Amino acid sequence: MAATTTVEVPHLGGIAVGYRLSANYDASKPTVVMINSMCTTVSLYNAQFEDSKLTDSMNLLAVEPLGHGATSTRSAQHWTYWDTAAMALQAMTALKIEKAFALGTSQGGWMVVRMALLAPERILGLLPLGTSMDYESADSRSKGCWDPKPLLSPFLQSWTSPTPTPDFVVDEIWAGMVATLGFGSAVSEETVAFWKKTVMDVYTGDEGRMKARMSLICLLERDGLMLRVGDIKCPVYWLQGTADVPYASTVPVEQLKLFTSAKETKFTLVEGGAHYLNATSPKEVGEAMLEMVGNIRHGPNLRFIGREEELRTLHLSLDPDEGCSGMKAIAIHGLGSGGKSELDPQHANAVRKRDPLIAWFPSDGPADSRAPLAQLIRKLDLPRNANARQVRDQPSLAPVLFLLVFDNVISHHLASDIWSFSGIQEDMDKIASKGPLSIHSMVQRATLNQMDDASRQTFFSEAVLIVPNELPRAWNEVYDSVHRRTSTFDTCYEAQTHVRRLVLLSRK
Repeated sequence: MAATTTVEVPHLGGIAVGYRLSANYDASKPTVVMINSMCTTVSLYNAQFEDSKLTDSMNLLAVEPLGHGATSTRSAQHWTYWDTAAMALQAMTALKIEKAFALGTSQGGWMVVRMALLAPERILGLLPLGTSMDYESADSRSKGCWDPKPLLSPFLQSWTSPTPTPDFVVDEIWAGMVATLGFGSAVSEETVAFWKKTVMDVYTGDEGRMKARMSLICLLERDGLMLRVGDIKCPVYWLQGTADVPYASTVPVEQLKLFTSAKETKFTLVEGGAHYLNATSPKEVGEAMLEMVGNIRHGPNLRFIGREEELRTLHLSLDPDEGCSGMKAIAIHGLGSGGKSELDPQHANAVRKRDPLIAWFPSDGPADSRAPLAQLIRKLDLPRNANARQVRDQPSLAPVLFLLVFDNVISHHLASDIWSFSGIQEDMDKIASKGPLSIHSMVQRATLNQMDDASRQTFFSEAVLIVPNELPRAWNEVYDSVHRRTSTFDTCYEAQTHVRRLVLLSRK
């Protein structure tokens, strides 16, 4: 089925954008925008919306492109993929989402790349699935990609009419082809029936005919992006299935190499995955989403107010002095909902001008930190089977400014799986011996009453910054008075206060 909610944006004289947003939207979480494939709808992402691992970690926003689902223009009858990219960015604005990661399936892949080209400051990372950055060129066809014109042009001719067609219903053959071409040979009869009905429900009447026609024209006459993708700066994780009929697997590997300015590129070939990869291989796609979002922390909340003094103290306490070579650490604590979590990205954003290597470890459990550690290992050019100690002892750490963030750690033992906290000075001394190194910030949070005495002593052996439980005046109307008690170590302990330690390593 198509989206049941729409949002108005001004592009092309006005567009009602069909979208689906995950329940209980949380502005403190990162958001992943997802754009669906040809003639499908937000329902293509049902598996992602039903995955609690994803929805617990991020907000999901599925947007239906122009010519698809519930999305409709007020007056414009012609558009391109660039218009869909501009529309999706305006939909983010209308929904008060400043920045997001972007995932696109098939045509959605080249749409989200266009989003990153139009607004690079707003797209944090790209996840193209089963797609191509080229038009259907002779070169791509010679490497296993399809030639859609002979197959699809007859549909375009039949959907072209000089007069209104109020009784139009899209061809059943087309409706069935959407399912079989995208979901692969192993597609179930139930899936085929669902998408046949969905496609035939969307593309009815004169408006449905014009939407189907323009969607097909966009596909057949689209421009390539081969000369543009070198300007993409955000990370790009490209996933392609071995059973992808339209674009196979040769071209994606070659095209990913053209993202020469991207902070990171990664190609994953998914065994058995079909063209609509997020639907046929939701596990692998979900893992890639968690890896990217977990490692590239969403940007600072631009509406964060009322903690200016704490941020000032944080910056002053952790800013490396000239010639500094010892550890600078600070523990941040206070009751929940007081703004501790947001201090981390605010501080990280302040040091971005120094171009640090940043790894964000969501550390609710040991498994959560494995993917970020794996990415850190790749960034340091270590063997894939390297362990945490090899990371700590890596000589290349000496010339690199980096920030490690261990977030939501309920026991110091979990973080110690990645970096030893009990012997942290010993580890720091080892690294410092490789060259003049100053220690700036590493972040850990823990619940005090779940920590043993030695762990608490480790935390409080360094400087302490108390985040007052008395919230800024601007927040008083939002939060209950129970959050506005005066903070002390005892009350924090009794209220299961969260603690954070920051240690950033930077080379002079």
